[in-house]
Amino acid sequence: MKNIILWAFILLAGTFSQLLFKMGLKKNNIIQWNNVSSVIKFYLNNINIYFISGFFLAAISFLVWLKILSTHRVSIAFNISALMYIIMPAQAYLFLGEPIGI
Repeated sequence: MKNIILWAFILLAGTFSQLLFKMGLKKNNIIQWNNVSSVIKFYLNNINIYFISGFFLAAISFLVWLKILSTHRVSIAFNISALMYIIMPAQAYLFLGEPIGI
C-alpha cells in the first residue's frame, strides 16, 4: 500500500508541478537567453503563487523520486514514471483547456 501511495504521489505531483509552472508563467512572456540578467529578469517577472507552488511541488516530487529509486529497480521505476506522458495531456485538457493532439 505504501508503494502505491508513493507512486501515485510521484505521478500526480510531477504532472501538477508542470501545470502550476504553466499557470504561473504570464502570457506572451518569452524567455530570452541572451545573457544571465535577461534570464533572471524573466523569472523575477513571473514569480507568483502558481510558480512558487510548482517549484516546491517539483522539489518534493524529486525527494520522493529519490526514495522510489532507492527501493525499486530502475527498469521498473522509469517504466512506471512514463505514465506521466499519459497523465500530463489529460490534466492539461481538464485544467487548462488545452486540446489533446497527436
